[in-house]
Amino acid sequence: MKESKTVKCLPADEQFFIDVNQRFKWELVSSQEIFAQDTRLESRYDGDYSVTTTTNYIKLVFSRDTEKWDVNLINKLQKEEDDAYAALKAAKAVEIKSPTRGIKRILFSIAVLGYLVYYIIENGFTSAFEEPSDYGIAAIFVLILLWGIAAFKKYPDKYDVYQGKVEDNKGKIQVLNEKFNSVVQQINNLQSI
Repeated sequence: MKESKTVKCLPADEQFFIDVNQRFKWELVSSQEIFAQDTRLESRYDGDYSVTTTTNYIKLVFSRDTEKWDVNLINKLQKEEDDAYAALKAAKAVEIKSPTRGIKRILFSIAVLGYLVYYIIENGFTSAFEEPSDYGIAAIFVLILLWGIAAFKKYPDKYDVYQGKVEDNKGKIQVLNEKFNSVVQQINNLQSI
């Protein structure tokens, strides 16, 4: 007995879908490129225009002999492969943010400190603080400097956490790659009944 299925795909993905389905013992029966056109009128500020949209896709028809192959095992392996691939893709897409904000705070504080030192050297220490508002500005500079020092002290811990997350994700990707390759190997070793 034979079972069949139809798959629609983009022309660029045709060979990929053929290869994947053949791995699961589906035989390609036919491949047909379908063109569809949609024409409609659109009104624009300078008149009416006829707009035609053309889409094309490939219709692939496959069949599989259910008496020749253990379809339950193949379907189980296909689900395992799909799950492993989805998990692997998700693990690779994980964005682990680097603690760059701490570095930016540190660099900003160093720049502020440099400006404060330049201001004091340029104007002399006593003349730099003649007005009461100068003390307020100096206090703001000192607070920014302390803010940068706090970031500097926290940065190694945050970086260690970041490195741990990166290493954990690399390990997860390696395990998922091995699982995916194992399933693919089982699929490739399938024998007919």
